[in-house]
Formats: sequence, C-alpha cells, structure tokens
Amino acid sequence: MSATVLMSVNGFNELSAVWGSHMGAACWRGGLALLVALLLVRLVRSLPAAARCWMWRLAFLNLLIVGLWFSPVQLRLLPPLQTHPVPLAEQVIESPTATHRQPETMPDLPTETASQTEPQTIRRYPLEVGPRTPLNVTSLAFIAWMIGVTLFSFRLLWQWSRVRMFLRGTSLVVDSTLQSRLVATCRRMNVRFTPELRVSSDVGSPCLVGVFRPVIVLPTQVLRSCSREALDAALSHELAHVHRRDLLWNWLPAVAEVLFFFHPLVWLARRDWRLSQEIAADELAISASHVDVVDYAGRLLELVSICRSTTLPSHLAVAVSETFTQPSLRTTAMRSGGGPAHRRRPGNCSVECDSSRWGRGGDGC
Repeated sequence: MSATVLMSVNGFNELSAVWGSHMGAACWRGGLALLVALLLVRLVRSLPAAARCWMWRLAFLNLLIVGLWFSPVQLRLLPPLQTHPVPLAEQVIESPTATHRQPETMPDLPTETASQTEPQTIRRYPLEVGPRTPLNVTSLAFIAWMIGVTLFSFRLLWQWSRVRMFLRGTSLVVDSTLQSRLVATCRRMNVRFTPELRVSSDVGSPCLVGVFRPVIVLPTQVLRSCSREALDAALSHELAHVHRRDLLWNWLPAVAEVLFFFHPLVWLARRDWRLSQEIAADELAISASHVDVVDYAGRLLELVSICRSTTLPSHLAVAVSETFTQPSLRTTAMRSGGGPAHRRRPGNCSVECDSSRWGRGGDGC
C-alpha cells in the first residue's frame, strides 16, 4: 500500500513539474505581450481605438495559445536498445542437408523418494521501500491552481445562467416604427442580420446580449423618456458592437481570467480592453451615422441622465453604460481623436459633464 502511495505521489510531482514549466512559459510570454500592449496603449496617444483593440486581442491570443499550448513538453523517453553485433566466427551456419538432427538423450536424474523429501519453508522478505517523498511546492501550487480554476469556472457558469434568466424576463418590442429604424440602422452599418429588440425594466442601460444570436435590450424608462436621436445613438452603438463581434472576442479575457486568475496583468488589461472597445464602437457609430462628435456625445449625456449602470458580465453583454473611473473619459477620448483619454484634459472636449450627470459612483452611460 505504501509503495502504491509513493508511486502516486511521485507521479503527481512529475505532472506538477510539467504543469509548472508550461505555466511559467505562458506567464512569461503572455505577460510580456500584455505589458507591451499596455505600454503602447498608454504611451502612444495617437493610436486609434480599433488598433488598440487588435493589440489586446493578439496579446490575449498569445497568452492562451502560444504561451500555453505550444510550449515544449519534456517527455521521458525510453533508453535506446543496446545491440551488440555477433562476431562472424561465433555464428553457426547450418547446411541445408543437416536439417534433421537426432534428439539428444538426457541423463536420468536421481529420483527422490517420499521419505527423502522434507517440507521446505518459504521465506518472505519485506519489500524495501525508499524514503517517502512528500508533495513539493510545485505540486501544492498545482493543487491551488486547480481549485482556483474550478471556482472561476463555476463563477462563469453562474454568470451565464444569470444572463439566460435575465433574457427570459424580457419582452419583444412591438413598436413597428422602432423596428423599422433598427433595420435601417443595420443596413447603414453593414450588419448582415437584424438582432432582436427587447425591453426590460430590470436593466439600467441599453445593452447587447448574446454571442451568436445577439439581442438588444432597452430599458423601459429609455423608451419612455429618451428622444429619437438619443435612442438612435444607443442603437448605433450596440450595432457597432455587433459589427465588430466584440462579444465573441470578449471570451478571450474571460477564459484568461479563469486560467490565469493569479496574473495581475490579466485583470489590469481587462479594464483597458473594455475602454478601447467602447471608444472603438463609438467611433464606428459616429462614422456610420454621419453625425458630429459633439452631437453624439450630447446624445450619450441625454442617456446618462436617465440610465443607470448595469451589472451584467462584460463577456456576456456589452452596455452603453460602462464603468469608468473618470466621468468625461469617453467623450474626451472621442473628441481628442481616440487617444488615451485618461491622459487628456477634459477641457479638450467641447462637451463637459460632471459626476452627478454620470449616474451613481461616476458610471458612464
């Protein structure tokens, strides 16, 4: 029993060593890519938001694919078979005529009688087992990583079920005028299919939910209070996410958060990813709608006065209201040409807003 336990512990230590080499290579290569992307995003002010999004996508792809799956695997190979050539003098060559040989007779062995046989006792020697090898530090880290991956996987499943329950509580929009405006906006933004338009009183901001069959959900108070221009801006923003396939790409950081939950750069890059994604969607909506930046920002501010921040997970839903640390972050970035808004002065934007107009806790809509 102790030998079996020892073999299992040694095998687990070897498996943990392989995991440690893979994870170390992934953290080093992927972390370096995330760090380079973070520095470029924050230092190069003239970098467009769409280019920044692609930088984040490539950085996370490098973390998940190049760093983890294509790391060299050290396998224990069997030693080569040692073959010794037989000298020619020792080889026996039989002639074709000597195919039949006389069977050799074995000498008769003396037989023992029953009286001469004595019972023999079988001696059992104890199995010698080497020193017991405990779990090393790498094995303990592997166990902690498996526990963390399990917990974050359950968290991801819980968020998915929560979004499914949220969609079941929504209802279709029956306004034909609004549906026709949605179809016209899809054509203008080159969206191949028209998403479903739903309404709910449980959501605080217009949002896009779903990866393969996205659904636009509008709050009830937005339909009641917002102007037509503000509602068109919200639809254009969400359709820009559909055109860019942001919900599909958002699964890259979601999977990275499960596998690399301990990596600080993964969580730090997630915020800049979301900011670049929202600014890129705003730029696409502005260019497709042929409106001025100031007018578009004013429509967003009109939504702000009505909406509140949403709590749906970002990898399953993208909302017009995204939580940013500075109230005028997105309007400043749009006015300044897509550069890093956190380094720009709010005075560069002709549309100013204070914290009270950006909802609770400085959340933008």
